[in-house]
Amino acid sequence: MHRKGKGEDLDQTVILRYEELNKTISSPGFSDFLTSYKWSNTEYFGFEQEFKRLNVNADIRTYLKVADSALLKSMKTIEAGSSLSELAELEKMVGSTDFQSKKKYLLSKNKFEQSEEFKLLLEFKALEKDEDIRFYLKEKKDGRLTPYLSWSLTFEENFEEKKLNRDRWLTRYFWGDALLHKGYSLSGEKQHFTDGNNLRIENSILEIETRKEKINGIVWDGKLGFFPREFSYTSGLISTGQSFRQLYGRFEAKVKLQPHYPAFHAFWMVGDKMLPQVTIFKFGNKSNNLSMGSIMVMG
Repeated sequence: MHRKGKGEDLDQTVILRYEELNKTISSPGFSDFLTSYKWSNTEYFGFEQEFKRLNVNADIRTYLKVADSALLKSMKTIEAGSSLSELAELEKMVGSTDFQSKKKYLLSKNKFEQSEEFKLLLEFKALEKDEDIRFYLKEKKDGRLTPYLSWSLTFEENFEEKKLNRDRWLTRYFWGDALLHKGYSLSGEKQHFTDGNNLRIENSILEIETRKEKINGIVWDGKLGFFPREFSYTSGLISTGQSFRQLYGRFEAKVKLQPHYPAFHAFWMVGDKMLPQVTIFKFGNKSNNLSMGSIMVMG
């Protein structure tokens, strides 16, 4: 064995490493590093302390006493299942206004009186007493309505469009449109019929307005023929002469009148010729009398 004595060659590498390590472990940082590895400084030490505190907690001690009981196991089973959610849904439904209303109806003793069928029955009984219905039933029983049962609706106008349907309605006399391609008035009329300017439709009602205003137009006279004239009034008319004609049947209209003498109001029918003419009603003479059902056969 050989030993190095004083003054002999030293391993400088080992010495340098020693000095380096001595400096490192003597530093404040290394000391702090060693401290962080103490048990009391780890998170596991904190877990242990928290467990010890909870272990003496009154609620935990009570829980531990019943942890293995049948009651707790049953509660956990119920919570894990769907029974509680179903109970909550049923509780919400039973407490709703609709449920309570239906329950009240089903428990009531007058269910039929609250039904729609009962309302229909009351309406039917009221109609049975109506004079028109009683008349209809009597006429039907006597057989006087039988000829009309085969009738069908061939023309109807409720003025549901905002403008007059010009495919159905003329706004002048048929013969004026056919022969002159313009409107005219009869020699006994004080108003000139404008080509739709005095017509207005609103809420399914056609209004024909008569205005006091001067205007030039054409007059037809049975002896003199057509000639121009100045009028002091304007008005309007509608006719189905171009779009609809029917020889027999029932013709009706709902009309509201306001007298404006010397202008007159009328509802009439004509044939394929100017005459004869059937006047259903005419209103507007000086005495404001209403004439109905007249027939004109000569001009």
